[in-house]
Amino acid sequence: MQSSQITLHVRGMGCQGCVDRVHETLASTAGVERVSVALKHATAAVSFDPDQVSVDALIITENEMGEDVNASG
Repeated sequence: MQSSQITLHVRGMGCQGCVDRVHETLASTAGVERVSVALKHATAAVSFDPDQVSVDALIITENEMGEDVNASG
């Protein structure tokens, strides 16, 4: 099984609490292997198993938590 990587752009992420919430939500998602959230760039780099979770599911999960998220490869 091959890991995939995606960078999620999180609009409006402006504090450490936001960073922690984004990290915790993604890290607890089944199939996510690694998460690195950068406040300065408002991004979350995610390594995941595409057999267990899709990019769309990651985005939906974050959007349901109140974040405004989109993806770039």
